[in-house]
Amino acid sequence: MPVNLTGSTIANTYDQLIHVDDGPTATEKTIYSGTGVATALKISTLSASVDNIRLDGNTISTLDTNGNLVLAPNGTGSVSAAKVDITGGTIAGITSIESTTLATSAAAAGCNLTGSTLAADGTDTNINLNITPKGTGQTLSSGKMGYPTGTGGAVTQLTSRTTGVTLNKITGEIVLFAVGLAGNDADQFVLTNSTIEANDVITLCIKNGGSLAASTRRYYVTQVNTVSAGACTISVGNISTGVIPSESPTLQFVVLKGAVA
Repeated sequence: MPVNLTGSTIANTYDQLIHVDDGPTATEKTIYSGTGVATALKISTLSASVDNIRLDGNTISTLDTNGNLVLAPNGTGSVSAAKVDITGGTIAGITSIESTTLATSAAAAGCNLTGSTLAADGTDTNINLNITPKGTGQTLSSGKMGYPTGTGGAVTQLTSRTTGVTLNKITGEIVLFAVGLAGNDADQFVLTNSTIEANDVITLCIKNGGSLAASTRRYYVTQVNTVSAGACTISVGNISTGVIPSESPTLQFVVLKGAVA
């Protein structure tokens, strides 16, 4: 029998004895039985202290049918895991994602999901919030789409139907100057709006037609003729041959962000 117990085989008579191949050094070693067979090693129910563990396989499990697997750092230590895929069960004892900031940039920008609101967050004043589906995927919603209360505004046109108005809101209403409109004619005015960019699309409609009967409103036609950074030109026309008497219709507009690349 090798005296130092470092050979692969000790002796058949010591088959219950396990030993470390080549003795204890700072390199990985194989555990052998007394007959020189590489063997599994089970640590008893007593505690064992190991500085570093490397797993050659991909699975950490317990042999018991319903055994818990607990990772419990000591003191202020933490568990760090990269590329984690959780396929079942629950995660308890951590802050829920509803109140967790999801940072998209370590420097400043990010998004913050709190309750039912997904909002841009960070130190910058203006941050884009991008929702980008993958491949042929789409961004879908089964609820309402548009701008919430607090993002709109209102403005009243003064002096004439061609007088420009200013409203720096992404959506809102424009109360037009009260005047009649001749048949097959149109008036045009400029909406100055700092939220408008050169590639945006401005949609609008007649929200109401003043005090006149609804039958008169059908002759109105509204459209956006030009769009530039900070402004757009709106026309209000009469597609009938008769005169629309003086009234003050209200337009509702929405600025939709556009792009050419």
